[in-house]
Amino acid sequence: MYQKFLGMCITLIATIILFSVGCDHPPSGFPDVVPVVVEIVDNSVPIENVNVVLTPTTSVENIVCGGKSDLTGRVPLFTSWASYRKSGVPKGEYRITLIEEISVPQTKTMEEYKAMSESEQLAYDKERTKQILAIPRKIPAELSDVMETPIIWIVDPKNNVNFRINVADYRK
Repeated sequence: MYQKFLGMCITLIATIILFSVGCDHPPSGFPDVVPVVVEIVDNSVPIENVNVVLTPTTSVENIVCGGKSDLTGRVPLFTSWASYRKSGVPKGEYRITLIEEISVPQTKTMEEYKAMSESEQLAYDKERTKQILAIPRKIPAELSDVMETPIIWIVDPKNNVNFRINVADYRK
């Protein structure tokens, strides 16, 4: 259970980094990239608002690849490295994780939360966690864990650089 939680945390941190970097001049050593599009579907139904993170299977320092699915389930991927972001992905082998955006409306303002005792905050957080866990997921849990995901993809410009992921294939 702890390893699964740790894997999800690593993926979440990579996603935050992925979407928080800016665009500038390419840093020295920035890899060549090829345009890549991933499509996320449930059978033939597109799934939107899924963050896709590609983690190199070999060690590549500070590189993050990914994107977010649109209404059509399409995800044009980009690469971020040293605060630089460019469309496309370097060739290589990647583990793919899918992180579904799920939210539960806040019932307390930050001021109200800070005014609560520690035990009240813990109870509030526990209730929100239960609410979040009760929301039906479109993405199977193993696909959201970088340590558990069975999806491995080799990006090679000589082969097809478009990849379709049918989440129904991964339901147990």
